Amino acid sequence: MRRVLRKKEETILVLDIGTEAVKALIFAKNKEGFNFLANSLEYFERFGTFNTFSFEREVLERTVSKAITQAENRAGRKPEKILMTLPPNIFKARIVFQTHTRKDPQKLITESEGKEILKLLFEKSKKEIARAILTEQGISPKDIRFLYQKIFQIKIDGYQVPDFKGYRGKNIDFNILSAFLPKSYSEGIENFLRNLGFKDIKLINQIEGLILYLKEKKDIIFLDIGGITTQIFLTKAGTIEKIEEAAAGGEIFSQSLSERLGLTSQEARILKERYAKNELTAESQSRIKEILSFAFSNWHNLLKDKLKKINPTGFLFPDIWIFGGGSMLPEIKKISEKESRENFSFSNKSSLKIFYPKDIVKKIVGEAAIDGKALKSLSNPQYTTSFLIFYNTYAP
Repeated sequence: MRRVLRKKEETILVLDIGTEAVKALIFAKNKEGFNFLANSLEYFERFGTFNTFSFEREVLERTVSKAITQAENRAGRKPEKILMTLPPNIFKARIVFQTHTRKDPQKLITESEGKEILKLLFEKSKKEIARAILTEQGISPKDIRFLYQKIFQIKIDGYQVPDFKGYRGKNIDFNILSAFLPKSYSEGIENFLRNLGFKDIKLINQIEGLILYLKEKKDIIFLDIGGITTQIFLTKAGTIEKIEEAAAGGEIFSQSLSERLGLTSQEARILKERYAKNELTAESQSRIKEILSFAFSNWHNLLKDKLKKINPTGFLFPDIWIFGGGSMLPEIKKISEKESRENFSFSNKSSLKIFYPKDIVKKIVGEAAIDGKALKSLSNPQYTTSFLIFYNTYAP
């Protein structure tokens, strides 16, 4: 009898390097579907590892190595593939508006003309972003790596169209999404991972997974509240309109506790997490709330300024979805209260939702297929970005 060999199961590592911690998740893929095997989370040793572009490589590599090793030990195997993202203050995404005026508007746009238009506008978009980065951060255009460019919205003479090829018209307007980062960071971490024995490494921005997730045509503001950065994604009718970062996240709350109570960064973070879970005495909860009020005010004002910048028309948003490590704090949830709704141009019917990994997994495998040992991670919004990275590659 002829022996039938079973196809080898693929093992995938999702490596989510944030501003405060490294998350490592391991999945197995076979013809039946996916299994969640293990996860680990390792915090950087001190505040501000990614506060500037001159981050400490030794701290980064040690933390990444520790997170991977712990996840591999728990899974009992070494992954063949890595899906990786980097901190949002380093690995950014932007939407740039570009327009093209055709010389002969009566001619149909051919395939070859379409390619030339895209090539021209992608280059213009890159140059515009590069100029802004040079002004804001002093990084030379030659040192920027563009990883991802995609056309979002197309209008010909003011009318929205699904594609511009095969149409006539004079003025073509595009929204172009680009994901980019300094070459030195991507090359540095990729070389480090190759030295650990990994060959198949794919760098992904979470915006790619979020785009795939937004199949329902809703108006939502997503807030990814990380360690030192809060990412803002403004969406209308299921399309991402604006992307911005506010230079404050959950770490400012930890720092407040550290400074006021004389705690180490780790002690302050643990106390903050216990406070978020309401595990302290009533007296302690009240005391911590008082200490964090000033930090919340700072975060609140930074967020408000950024929202006004990217939403100057004051469009009213019905839904606010929050995720990331800072999203569990009671103070953060106050953005759905009446005063904040008025400050942020949210409607009176605005609802706040915590965006959990389980919301993403249901779209991949269905609720009934979720592995029991994955439930803890699936209920932790600190892992939402990790699952968006996975979803980008394995969305059904």
